Amino acid sequence: MVTSHDDIAEKLEKFIRSRFRVLGTDPLFSHDVHLFDSGYVDSVGVVELLSFLEATFEIKVPEDFLFSDEFTTIDGISRIVAACRNGASSAPTNGHAVATAAIGNGLVSPLFPLKSDRDGQEVQEDHPAPIIHALQNAK
Repeated sequence: MVTSHDDIAEKLEKFIRSRFRVLGTDPLFSHDVHLFDSGYVDSVGVVELLSFLEATFEIKVPEDFLFSDEFTTIDGISRIVAACRNGASSAPTNGHAVATAAIGNGLVSPLFPLKSDRDGQEVQEDHPAPIIHALQNAK
């Protein structure tokens, strides 16, 4: 079983290159490129990626991790997989969190993440979060 961060990252990179047709000669593709903003993985691909992670590494990725900034790069996802294999059940909080608690109250849309404004207040962004959208459509 793949256990080290580097082994996880390598296996993840192979999956992404193969499944999403990323050429080996692509100069922009790296372990720290934003997979979603850069267009390597789309909203449907998020579901495929999540299925791959859970089947390959025999883990269940908690929702907190899916909405963390870590779940945007190969290195970050590799750290998430390693943490899940070590029993982590929630992601560390960050300034770019998604407000899942307020969704039920109708205060924010689940398709739009929160970000911190200049005064440190969390405000809703004006573009959909591909991860949330894909997960909701998969249900």
